[in-house]
Amino acid sequence: MRLVWLDINASHAHASLALPLLHHACRDLDGIHWDVVRGTTAADIPALTAELDARAPDVVLATLYLFTRSTVLTL
Repeated sequence: MRLVWLDINASHAHASLALPLLHHACRDLDGIHWDVVRGTTAADIPALTAELDARAPDVVLATLYLFTRSTVLTL
């Protein structure tokens, strides 16, 4: 299974801690391939969408925060 983590932050200085914690928690699961698409709320939405699509995910994971919600839901 291909999991793609959509890591959208308000800025590059405010990275989410959820991705490394989830990756560590699932490190022993067989058949799981992790990939990450990173960006900020100021990023080019069509470019992020193309990058996400190119990864051909089975599942897209993301967290929503007050300042990232709109960008994540648009993607």
